Amino acid sequence: MISIVCAAAVSWLRSATEDAFVLVLDPSEVESGEGVGHGCFAFAFAAEISNSQQSPSSPTARLVWTNWHTMDGVFDEGEFTRAQALGLAGAEIVWRAIKESVPQMDVSSALPPEALENMTQSDDDFKMSDQESDDVKVEV
Repeated sequence: MISIVCAAAVSWLRSATEDAFVLVLDPSEVESGEGVGHGCFAFAFAAEISNSQQSPSSPTARLVWTNWHTMDGVFDEGEFTRAQALGLAGAEIVWRAIKESVPQMDVSSALPPEALENMTQSDDDFKMSDQESDDVKVEV
């Protein structure tokens, strides 16, 4: 089984026009700060590595982490379930974007063990130049 972890942020906001609450996917910093509750939901999306015909459009997803919390520290199970469902929808959007950005991964095959044995890399391939630093990283 191969899996990839994708996450999405969700915020629970008080509606401006009604005395109701709305869930917002990928809230802005302002919305997160004004929210009654907020958090991130991370899901592991997995697909079997086999000859089975599992639908690539609907991978299996499992909640692996969340930091959902409310400002008053109290929330009900229904609220959490709705926030989790919206988080799953957002994480699936992320998963699809990743999948579409690397289409060659769907048709690539693993290298045979013989090919791996013949591969060598020198230490120079892994050295960083003097101008590179740990601070130069890409945020995802």
